[in-house]
Amino acid sequence: MWKNSIDVAMNSYSQNHIDVEVSTIQHGKWRFSGIYGFPEEENKIKTTLILKNLWNGQGGPWLLGGDFNLLLQSSEKQGGRVFCNEEADIFREAIDHCQLEDMGYIGHNFTWSNNRGGGENIQERLDRFLANCEWRERFPGSFVTHLTKRKSDHLPILLCVKEALNTPKKRKKKKLYRFEELWLRDENCSSIISEAWERGGDLCSKIAFTSSKLSSWSKEKFRDFMKELQDCKGQMEKLMGECQTEEVSLK
Repeated sequence: MWKNSIDVAMNSYSQNHIDVEVSTIQHGKWRFSGIYGFPEEENKIKTTLILKNLWNGQGGPWLLGGDFNLLLQSSEKQGGRVFCNEEADIFREAIDHCQLEDMGYIGHNFTWSNNRGGGENIQERLDRFLANCEWRERFPGSFVTHLTKRKSDHLPILLCVKEALNTPKKRKKKKLYRFEELWLRDENCSSIISEAWERGGDLCSKIAFTSSKLSSWSKEKFRDFMKELQDCKGQMEKLMGECQTEEVSLK
């Protein structure tokens, strides 16, 4: 909303939702709806009615996010009273009705805790992002991260919107980035991570820059390691073959 390249127009709002239209030159228009679900047991159904009324058969890319105060499955709850299938059923039905999908997450499994210890502790995944197929196709690289909790009883959740690239359908498969355990054995690894992370920018930029610096450093530091490993493997296989041949001749 604070960027000149993005235009945000209010469609509707209430105590439990904000619905806006987001417009960019590069990606056109899409909708975002922020949701705060009713916490009272008797009003849970009202949250799903908000979703259905917002959808109302409208097309176009649509993203929703917030504290829904509802669960989809029993694995999203730890401790407290028994998981309520009836509440989950109305939430699933609303999501299916609106043709939405849960966007998943990276990080801790739960987003809310009652901050009590021992057997009294309750944790639940109340906060999430949902999107329809059109929005996911427009921003295929987007992902959700559960961040570290501060003073609130909720974890902050961050959605990194990765823009779609105008690349041909048939393209060379990009090698996946992986953090190598071998790197931790080198004393320079921690300093490279610290310097890259303190560069500034948002979380997505920090992650991308840190991974890029580590990959470049690894290529320079360990560039001959994999070749040596393959050479050693080849020599071992050759020796094993010679030993087997000698054993046969002795027999």
